[in-house]
Amino acid sequence: MRTMKWRKTLRAALLFVVLLPSVPGGQTNASAGLAFSPVKGKHVAAGLFHSFAIKSDRTAVAWGNSWTSYSRVPEGLNDVVAIEGGASHSLALKADGTVVAWGENFHGQVNVPPGLNKATAIAAGVSHSLSVKEDRTVVAWGDNGNGQANVPPGLNDVIAVAGGLSHSLSLKGDGSVVAWGNNDFGQTDVPSGLNRVTAIATKFYHSLALKADGTVIAWGLNDSRQTDVPPGLNGAWRLRREGPIRWRSNRMGPSSLGEETCLGKAACRRD
Repeated sequence: MRTMKWRKTLRAALLFVVLLPSVPGGQTNASAGLAFSPVKGKHVAAGLFHSFAIKSDRTAVAWGNSWTSYSRVPEGLNDVVAIEGGASHSLALKADGTVVAWGENFHGQVNVPPGLNKATAIAAGVSHSLSVKEDRTVVAWGDNGNGQANVPPGLNDVIAVAGGLSHSLSLKGDGSVVAWGNNDFGQTDVPSGLNRVTAIATKFYHSLALKADGTVIAWGLNDSRQTDVPPGLNGAWRLRREGPIRWRSNRMGPSSLGEETCLGKAACRRD
């Protein structure tokens, strides 16, 4: 019990350090009249204190903490196909494969590497950023205090990425998962034999994977039972596959190429 209290206190302290310049305030309601179109990537995304939606004209709308820059979409940003929010920074992927970043930059998390183009996926960790390139290699930048931006040498054939507080995940084309960074709570200990994965997600100290058979696997910190997958949970399913790396569905988690899933037919809408 004492250990769990210590972990929660540590996590709260880390959040305070990360968000010290960004005390939440000025939360607003989602803009009325948003319309969505079947563009690739995520239509909606959530940062820690801010939210995003992509409109049918491929512009982005943001709301939430209005005291800081990360919830203000850069003027003129258009042709957006995917969007991501970290603790105090934001990323957008444009249809031409360029990445746009804005917000707090204490760890260089909005310093998009020169020459990064033809990206196919993005992910925002708490204070670091990741992108998948057209050649299916990964580029990472920003906070690297625990090696979360140190992409493993030789990592290739990646189709999606996800970022936590101090660790990162990648999903490969063969359905395997590779993790790196901080492992204090086992969040980078990918379960032995995990394969046939179709989507990944992570935030803070735990990791998730959705398998092709509709089951969910979780590992890492479990102080709030966040890795206790409910018994009998299955039937997570994809609605439509659009090419080798894009999955069209709804309602499950922040993997970066629209690999959002549904938990059962009741939670999904057929197109």
